Amino acid sequence: GKATLGLRPEHIVVGAASVGFEIIEGRVSVVEPMGADAVVWFECAGQTMSLRLMGETELKPGDVISVGFDIAKASLFGADGSRL
Repeated sequence: GKATLGLRPEHIVVGAASVGFEIIEGRVSVVEPMGADAVVWFECAGQTMSLRLMGETELKPGDVISVGFDIAKASLFGADGSRL
């Protein structure tokens, strides 16, 4: 059946920090400065995702980014929303 892969924003890394992880590309849609960190919203394969960066960022809407994640930190959810 269908399943959804869940990733926490703090478990996604950008650029060179993503070496050794599962890699995907996306296009930045929104950058939200939050003081000590920033939330970056991006589009990937028709889905909206977010990542959290510590401190300030030079990313801006329209930028294409490579991001990575450790699959061991991901969660899988069934069609009914239950964790698998």
